[in-house]
Amino acid sequence: MSLPTPRLNRKRFVLVKQEGTIGTDSSPTSANGIYLESLTVKKMETKAIDRNSIRPFLGSGGKIISSYEGSIEMEIALAIGGDANGVPTPGTVPAWDVLMTGCGVAQYASTQAISGNAAAGTSNTLTLEAGSSSTNDIFCGTSVLVSLASNTCASGTADKLSFTLATADTSLVENDELVGGIARLTHTSGTLPAQPGVTVMNKQVILQVVANYINKTMDLTGCFLRVTTGSKTDIRKIASKSGLTVTLDKKLSALPTSSSTYSLIEERKIKSSTVATKVIELTTALQFAAATTTLYSIPERRLIINYDGSTKIATVGKPFSKTITTGIPYVINPFVRYYPISTAFKTNTIYYYEDGALHTFTGAMGTFTMDFSTGQLPTAKFTYTGIVDRYEDASLPTYDVSKWVEPVPVNFENTKDLIIGDYANTVTDKISFDAGNEVVHTNCPGFEAVYIKDRAVKGSVGIWAPKQSEMDFYELVKTGRKTVFAFTHGPIGNQIALFAQSVQLSNPSDSEKDGVQMLSLDLSMVPTSDGGDWQMVLQ
Repeated sequence: MSLPTPRLNRKRFVLVKQEGTIGTDSSPTSANGIYLESLTVKKMETKAIDRNSIRPFLGSGGKIISSYEGSIEMEIALAIGGDANGVPTPGTVPAWDVLMTGCGVAQYASTQAISGNAAAGTSNTLTLEAGSSSTNDIFCGTSVLVSLASNTCASGTADKLSFTLATADTSLVENDELVGGIARLTHTSGTLPAQPGVTVMNKQVILQVVANYINKTMDLTGCFLRVTTGSKTDIRKIASKSGLTVTLDKKLSALPTSSSTYSLIEERKIKSSTVATKVIELTTALQFAAATTTLYSIPERRLIINYDGSTKIATVGKPFSKTITTGIPYVINPFVRYYPISTAFKTNTIYYYEDGALHTFTGAMGTFTMDFSTGQLPTAKFTYTGIVDRYEDASLPTYDVSKWVEPVPVNFENTKDLIIGDYANTVTDKISFDAGNEVVHTNCPGFEAVYIKDRAVKGSVGIWAPKQSEMDFYELVKTGRKTVFAFTHGPIGNQIALFAQSVQLSNPSDSEKDGVQMLSLDLSMVPTSDGGDWQMVLQ
């Protein structure tokens, strides 16, 4: 007799697809694969009736199963939506969209960038153009980029530590008003030469020789390359260079061709700015001295925390370096927004494959938590309940997670803009979020279904404890006053922002990490209207 073949726990895969009709198998395929970090499955959880029959002897009377359900816990790493090759693409719904919409969450996608010139502004507001959206808070959680100055340099210095704004540039009003901001200098632009076979993960580009800037021996590491191919434009950092071929730190949205245009860019932090001389001093030297042909811009990005659809005024979480005036250009990248709903819920069909077998669940709904811990990948853990549909022998499907974008770790470089009320200089160690859905399975005569009966959204945050003069969190807890909570993770182009406009803080507690005094706070999201609990924006 032959021995049985072991079924390996490592060989597992999950497919999830939204149902057109609640409770009807939507037949997921390989394209609906979920890229999992962890997986826990309870294939059948039963409710039973104990038989305590009266008999003339001792012993159990057995059980009768009255109802059963399946549950599955899926943990994923968070990143924005991508194209067919997993290249981050703002405005594209992520591959995990189906997991969100099965948790009582709706989605809105803005596939085009929103740009214009400010109609007015202050140090912390920007009035968008008259034709902008009239929907309140539709831009909350998005990052807006403004160009505080742009022109061609009047000159640069030999030490490469400063440049002078154009004579006609009147954007600088006060000394040092741009300190801490970023100066972006474009040294040279052109059209790429033929790109024979340079397609390695969309990360390599062949450049052409340009006097004073590009040749086979010149080191361009650390510079940025802006590449436009068709409708796709990316700015990527040059990680290395061999001859005229540069390797970028991240994939391009489209393979470059001989008709693609490019620009060679450097970015530096601003140390000082002087009105009288229009000199911008940088904290570190450029690789190429600014010249009269060098284009400069002073871009500044801020997180929008309030938007009035009637006045078109967007309020940002941290003041701009200078007062926004009429005519300053702005851009809001394409984005995808998620927010909770109370009606029109969606359900999913889940196929769980384990080596040689298939378990399916229909009518599945769930809840989720998110975790942003220092030094780890940002994750979301979805817990679904579904109706047990079938169990059968089946081969594993094709493993296809090609659209899933690589996440970036939680650290100083990637995780920014933590805002709690009026405190925008927050240093954090950990942020957690709980969608708080109460998911129930009912099985009674005439009706069997899984549904969300209520939700109570909550979270927690651990921060460096501020002084009372910086922010009095204890007073905020005592008064119960609702405030804003927001943060961003990842660079624009692969950024996740979580935003809540009406948050109560509670249970302040002290701790220590690496010798630093920490303050932990519980968060309760209290909506004033349907969907006002929270918003998550991918941009």
